[in-house]
Order: sequence, then C-alpha cells, then structure tokens
Amino acid sequence: MSNTLDSHRLIDYAKLSGSSDAEEKVVKSLFRRYFEQEEDIGDHDVLLGAAEDAGLDRQQAKAYLESSDGVEALQERMRQVKKLGVTGVPFYIINNRFGVSGAETPETFVSAFKQVFECTECH
Repeated sequence: MSNTLDSHRLIDYAKLSGSSDAEEKVVKSLFRRYFEQEEDIGDHDVLLGAAEDAGLDRQQAKAYLESSDGVEALQERMRQVKKLGVTGVPFYIINNRFGVSGAETPETFVSAFKQVFECTECH
C-alpha cells in the first residue's frame, strides 16, 4: 500500500489552480489509475499523469509536489477529521460538527441533518 499524502496534495493543488473542474478531473483520474489500471498513486509520475489528465501543467505540478507546500495544511485537516472520529471511508462530515460513518440509510442522514439544524438554531 502506498502513501497517498501526495495524491491528496495534488487534489488540493488542483483546487487552488483556478480551474473550476480541475479538482474533480484529478480525483477521477486518480480513481481510474488506482482502481482500473492498478497504478501506484503514491508515485510522482502517476500523479503527474493525473495532473496532465486534468489539464494542469506538469512542470508546475511537479514543482508543487517536490516542495513542502500544502503539507502542514493537509496534516492539520487530518488531525481535525481524526477528532471527529474518522477512521475510514465513506465518512460524511456535516456542518463541520457531525459525522456519519459508513454507508447509512436515508433515515440516518435525515436524523443527522435535523441535529445540525437544531444545533444551529441553539446559537
């Protein structure tokens, strides 16, 4: 199993790139490369291919991945989601306060949304 830190950084980079759909294209490319083509999404050549698939400049993406840009912010997000109890996927975070883990029934989500609404009205 490979380390996916840089794949998450690439997704963040795509989001920051200014292109409205680059983030989604990178995610789709990474999923295709990992699940269909069985590529190592921890490998920078694979990641740079995903960047190109999304229309991002390969050299700029390479410079970003070779730097430490975005690492601290990503690690902080990882600390935050651990506090919410995230241990796997899927995991849904609602209003940055409530978490729903796993594939759940619609009723579970309705209950979570009601809790969010009630909590929001308390303040």
